[in-house]
Amino acid sequence: MPLDAAEIVRLLQALELTVVADGEGQWSVGVPSHRFDISLEVDLIEELARLYGYNRLPVRYPQARLAPNNKPEARAALPLLRRL
Repeated sequence: MPLDAAEIVRLLQALELTVVADGEGQWSVGVPSHRFDISLEVDLIEELARLYGYNRLPVRYPQARLAPNNKPEARAALPLLRRL
């Protein structure tokens, strides 16, 4: 279940942050001087996740397509060594 805008604002205000709407889904957030641990957007996201509850967030595993490396490790370094 994604967080709705009202819940996000409520959680940020619970941290004593000032929240001003800048548009739909966008806010300017004022951080008190005693909260030296919040300086980047990612810090706000971390605080939201902590207050909301990590266990309530959906689990998504990263997806990557990896091609197998068919060269033995010793042979993979040969072109690099030849260029030295």
